[in-house]
Amino acid sequence: MDIRRPETHEANRLHRKIWSRRYELWPLGPPVDPVEMLDPSVVAGLLGYTFESHEEIASWPPSRQQAIAGYVDPDRALIIVSQKFGPEAERFTAAHEIGHVVLHPPKHALRERSIDGPRKYVQNPIERSCDRFAASLLMPANLLRSRVKETFGSAPIQVDESNAFWLDPNEPDELVRTGTGSRTRAFALAACRRDFQNDRITPLNEQFKVSITAMALRLDELGLIRRFP
Repeated sequence: MDIRRPETHEANRLHRKIWSRRYELWPLGPPVDPVEMLDPSVVAGLLGYTFESHEEIASWPPSRQQAIAGYVDPDRALIIVSQKFGPEAERFTAAHEIGHVVLHPPKHALRERSIDGPRKYVQNPIERSCDRFAASLLMPANLLRSRVKETFGSAPIQVDESNAFWLDPNEPDELVRTGTGSRTRAFALAACRRDFQNDRITPLNEQFKVSITAMALRLDELGLIRRFP
């Protein structure tokens, strides 16, 4: 990961802004869990945008092929996200829309399909940039690294025969054998429900309120899980 990327720089700037204003944003006391502070509605407010979450966003003209998941209106300083696709997609879509506002301010209203994580095959460089921003905003590198270390004892994790079983009791050998470029290990870590002492844990994706796919791609990007040796 390149910390010089504008997406990472802007996400970190917003993290610092949230932290510095946390007692103003939460007068009764900021959340104990820092993930709770990474709320897209809070970030939108810091940018001067109104944030709304609707059961569904009506398309015009009506379309059965393309349901709208996110909407940005720069003229009204308004961001709307749909609840229709589930909380993880709603959260990532919201962060993606904030990416448009911060990195590529739209001149006209934008409508988006559902996004639950960085998309591998998206062609538009602006859309890729907003995906990267959303991942950085919702899964800060330092916080994710500390959670992995706190939960599993090290960061990065080196996958060997002894810990592969806890990551995937159904196919532990596959985690050890799979090639260096495979993301199989990252997906296993993202969704893992037991630590290496066999104690139940909240999976990383649920801790950060994102999809398994979004968490796996972020773990892979940050190099937090590796094949051993």
